[in-house]
Amino acid sequence: MHAEKVVFLDWSYVKLHDEGNNVLPYHLTDADDLFDKILSFWQPKYAAGVDLLSTGTGTGFESLLFTLLPTWFAYGFYKIFIFFIGGFFTFKLLRDYLGTNFFPATLAGVLFLFLLPDQIWNKMSILALPAAIYAISWKISRDKGVIFFTFLVGALYEINSQITLSLTLLSSIFIWLVFIERIKILRAFAIFLSFSFGVIAVEFHTIWAFVENSNFSHRGDFIVSNPNYEKFLYDWTLSVVNLSALLLLISFLITSKSKTYTIKEIDALKQNGVIFLIASIISLYQPTFEILRYYLQDISTLIGGYSITKGLDNSMWFALSAGLSLNYIEKYNKEFSLLKFSYNLSIASLINYAIILAVTIGILQAKITRLWDLFHDENFSYMYRHPDLLSLAEKQKNASPFRVATPFIISETGYIIPTFMWAYGFETVDGYVSMYPEAYNQFWQKILATHYESERVRAFKGANSELYLYGNPTDRGPSCSDETTSCPVDFDKNYDIELLSLANVRFIISARRLKSPHLELLDSSSRDKLIKLQGSRLIERLTAKLAGEYVGPPLYIYENKLALPRVFLTKRAKLFNNREKLIHALSEASTKALQDSAFFNVEDVKNEELDTFVKGIDDRQLRENVDIISYKRDEIILQVHSEYSRPLIVTNNFSPFWKAEINDKPMTIYPVYNTFQGMFIPKGKHLIRLSYLPPYSPRTYFPKNN
Repeated sequence: MHAEKVVFLDWSYVKLHDEGNNVLPYHLTDADDLFDKILSFWQPKYAAGVDLLSTGTGTGFESLLFTLLPTWFAYGFYKIFIFFIGGFFTFKLLRDYLGTNFFPATLAGVLFLFLLPDQIWNKMSILALPAAIYAISWKISRDKGVIFFTFLVGALYEINSQITLSLTLLSSIFIWLVFIERIKILRAFAIFLSFSFGVIAVEFHTIWAFVENSNFSHRGDFIVSNPNYEKFLYDWTLSVVNLSALLLLISFLITSKSKTYTIKEIDALKQNGVIFLIASIISLYQPTFEILRYYLQDISTLIGGYSITKGLDNSMWFALSAGLSLNYIEKYNKEFSLLKFSYNLSIASLINYAIILAVTIGILQAKITRLWDLFHDENFSYMYRHPDLLSLAEKQKNASPFRVATPFIISETGYIIPTFMWAYGFETVDGYVSMYPEAYNQFWQKILATHYESERVRAFKGANSELYLYGNPTDRGPSCSDETTSCPVDFDKNYDIELLSLANVRFIISARRLKSPHLELLDSSSRDKLIKLQGSRLIERLTAKLAGEYVGPPLYIYENKLALPRVFLTKRAKLFNNREKLIHALSEASTKALQDSAFFNVEDVKNEELDTFVKGIDDRQLRENVDIISYKRDEIILQVHSEYSRPLIVTNNFSPFWKAEINDKPMTIYPVYNTFQGMFIPKGKHLIRLSYLPPYSPRTYFPKNN
């Protein structure tokens, strides 16, 4: 069902939404440095730096695959593997514990994969749920060491799952134990708790990170709208009126038409009815939780921001119900003729043939759609093998730290998405980030301040996780005089280039031409050729690809001549009475003003003696230097030499968990420019060490020796 994700080599299919624009770039980020990725807690590549665990993107088995195998193959292999696990163990549950025949169980396994929604990402979660239930039932049948074994199953399950999704699936374990295994409630609850503790044990540090970072994250701005009860009812009705419901109805009709039926048949129908009812109740999780989110959102930012879809495990239960129905129809209705042409053909055979035909048509339809998308733009090479970006990454491999920005503007010749940059090893000022500081959200709104008519920006202000330089007023950007989108976008008019420069944005990467006196277009050896290819027929592009050429979008890569360094000294500190005035001043300041003056909120620095720093120094020639001795994920070491006491700026997102030492003595880090890191450095020569030490990091309690 998913062969197109691997058989076309580096041109294999990659679903854009949630995978190509989010999950896959995460795995490609530092794929060759897995050890550092596992041990680190800060991710510098996302949106000026964020806490890695709080984004929910942990490191699991799939990360090892991306390190050991070619990345295009690792993606395709892993997707096929996890779908196989989901379908196979659905089959095994029906065969070994629900007593169905081979063929109905096989069809149900395929249907499980068919019923899954598009919200399934890289992690196994829902796909591993049947395997977890199977393992627990297997151990219960042996009746020894169940509690400890279940704890291990929960831990193993969660290693390749995502905690935000797994928490919504746990109830299926308890439901299975009570209604299918039919064990006593107290014992079922003990086993359920054991599994849950295993899940939490693996993800305890992630949950801890959620709690610690949520209070100052952008998710605190989530506003849950008033529940739409009519829509909830409509969506729930659609979710339960499905193939499983039809098969269950046919099973009841067969029994009602039968003159004689056994207690065994009735018991089979009752069991199937219970499973279908369970699936229907689980389908209510999403609307129920949305109602609770609305009324409880003021209690905690975690409640308001917990927006992941609930009740996805209903697909497993509906598949089990379908398998039981198919088995019932096959077992108890051998010679039931529906139509004249179906004489001596059982209704079971007709249904099986119809399902096989429907699944085959569905797969073929999906294949055609995927192949069409693959040949155009949804493939691994298009997203992550652009020659201009590979060249830029190679040339800047040993450069001082810098960031890139990617306007989310679709041109007539293609598109590029900010998260693609992670796959090339770039640190970005933008991206798709599920949790980042609220202060950075405010900073970003100032960058997009001119987008009054943009629907995208209105959505972003509602705490969307798509931290993009949106096109204005649409994804295609402004229209030209000839009503096309072939003209350049006036960058300075649409985005605050001074704030982007402050954030260390050295390169702007765009699928549409830009216009700004501060941007210098870099040469490209492929741009003209790619423009011609985009205007050619599909067969010509396929021929070029088979010849080993890149056939993605032409890009316009600009160097920002205003970009400030990642670390710099300012001449003075500028104080503001409140945060609102500071944020407003940011949008009014020039790059030179931002470079000369560090903007602090008085409330943040009220315990410092700042007269010297506020007075500052004049524009005389200064002997100073800021050298980056070491720059790692969780640790930065700087050598600073200045003739005067000055503010030191590090344009990484502020977090209370970043700690600083100056000459091995503690030093306070303050928010500067509302969102970045600032320190007050006395005159002289100093060794400064910045360390990311959140409470869930072992290094916080066992610091390494200097």
